[in-house]
Amino acid sequence: MKPAEPLTHLMALQEHASDLSQKVDARLTGESPEQLVPLLQDQVETLKRFQNHLATFIAEGSSDARSAFQTELQKLKTTFQKLVQSSEAHYQKSTQKGIRLTGIGGKPYSPHRS
Repeated sequence: MKPAEPLTHLMALQEHASDLSQKVDARLTGESPEQLVPLLQDQVETLKRFQNHLATFIAEGSSDARSAFQTELQKLKTTFQKLVQSSEAHYQKSTQKGIRLTGIGGKPYSPHRS
């Protein structure tokens, strides 16, 4: 895989995470847990994938590739930090609304009772 391909994938993950952040922001004011929890979960999973791919690109990429894409990598790191802060704020706001992303015993939240 060429160095630009993982970078393109990282940028796509960044875009998806940014879109999710905006959707969560827009819906935090009035959505019910059944509608908001899947978005919050998707946001967290996307950020995990973004973080893992970024770390892999940095660790496995050649120093030439890192040098060639230094500006792009710095932008991705900065954006990732902002997205994490946004995700943490969403978590705090959702918790204040009584939304839990984990259920009793640490099991994932489910809007349907079993």
